[in-house]
Amino acid sequence: MSVQIYSYGAFIRMVTNDSVLLIAKDQIKTVETVRDDTIKISFGESTLGDLFIKLVDVTAPSGIVDIAALRDVVAHMLDYSNGYEELALNKQQLGIDQLIEIKQVLNLWHNTQQIDLNFQQLQVNALIAIGNRLLEEKESSQQLLTSMQDQTLSVKEQTVKISSLAEKVSDIKSGEDELLTKQDAIISLIGAHSIMFTSMVEKLGVISTTDQSLLNKQDSLTGVLTDTKVITGQVQTTLADILNELKSQTNKLSTMDTTLNDLRSQHTSLISKQDTQNQLLVDIKQLLANANSH
Repeated sequence: MSVQIYSYGAFIRMVTNDSVLLIAKDQIKTVETVRDDTIKISFGESTLGDLFIKLVDVTAPSGIVDIAALRDVVAHMLDYSNGYEELALNKQQLGIDQLIEIKQVLNLWHNTQQIDLNFQQLQVNALIAIGNRLLEEKESSQQLLTSMQDQTLSVKEQTVKISSLAEKVSDIKSGEDELLTKQDAIISLIGAHSIMFTSMVEKLGVISTTDQSLLNKQDSLTGVLTDTKVITGQVQTTLADILNELKSQTNKLSTMDTTLNDLRSQHTSLISKQDTQNQLLVDIKQLLANANSH
């Protein structure tokens, strides 16, 4: 059997195995030793009510060497003037206060850690959003760059064609110069043959007309290149306008989604209220039916 003895304010608290006994200190008259291994707590009423405790059964307080020491410990617990109970209670309260402070510090530390984690999560979410936005802008820029490269290639092809045409015109002009040289030689040789000279003059007129036609075509090509340059600028402006319009439409869609979510929530609330009203009407109808039946 295990017996534990404690001073508990105005009581002596004895725990025997699983049972607890509280003895009022003012009811105890004497504490004395009986034989060499037992103390007797007497209440002064009758010997049948005395309490006997063996030294070998006492586990608390610990470290008691003999029966006299056990008697003195119990008697000491009855002495209010020593302040033992108040000191123990004060120490216990001090320990409780310290535990409360430690708990508050731990709660504060936990809240601080949670705030740090939330802030770090916000930073990660912001970085992810920025990265997604940069990827979208990169893809849009890549598409625009590809379109511009296609247009640049088209302009380069037209430039090559114009350069080829210019080379052909130069070749024609060289041929004309050579022809004029030969014509001068023929005129100096034939001289008297006016008919042939007239024919050569007519041929020269035809060649002059051809030259003028070629010059007109070259001017037309120059105009086409100018128009192409203007159209390219307009296409760039139009693409920028389209991008701005897409951004505006995206913002409007986000606003519409928010509005639709609000309307959905309101609709759900109205349906819930309507269901509640219908249930109330059914209950009222049942109550009226019951009242009519009685």
